[in-house]
Amino acid sequence: MYLHVYDSAPKAFPWFADVLLVYADGQYDNLAWAQRHFPNARLLQCTVTGRPGVRVIDVEPGCVWPIAKAVDLVQEDIKDRYRPWLYANAATWAELGNALQEAGVSGALYDRWLAEPDGVAVVPPGYQAKQYSWPEQHPVVPPGEGSQGYDVSVAWLEAVMWRPPVR
Repeated sequence: MYLHVYDSAPKAFPWFADVLLVYADGQYDNLAWAQRHFPNARLLQCTVTGRPGVRVIDVEPGCVWPIAKAVDLVQEDIKDRYRPWLYANAATWAELGNALQEAGVSGALYDRWLAEPDGVAVVPPGYQAKQYSWPEQHPVVPPGEGSQGYDVSVAWLEAVMWRPPVR
């Protein structure tokens, strides 16, 4: 079963959102805001600076980059018994997957989130989530926020729900 996950660097989540990808650090840090405004939502925390132990690692230029930095973070998280979830586009996934394999990191120890705004809300094989829609496809401007909108992903229910640390 899929769940919809909403992601917004500005503070522009739709009022009906029950699963949010929020930024736990960096210039887009909106964790505290989301906790106040969506107290009943499931919050998936994302790191853009490479903070260990944060569930989702944003692997792209301007975030956890270069790829070697992401590989180091994944290895650290696994060593500390966390199960990381890596977010990247298809071109980055090709290089990231190879780098993880070369570093001896088993694909069974992390989850994969594909960024592909093709409008198709289906998670491809080998991934646990897919971001399929960008703000330009559904702009919103909540009162007082001046937002550009939000991204929409679909994710497998099992991947979104809390999982125990890697054993």
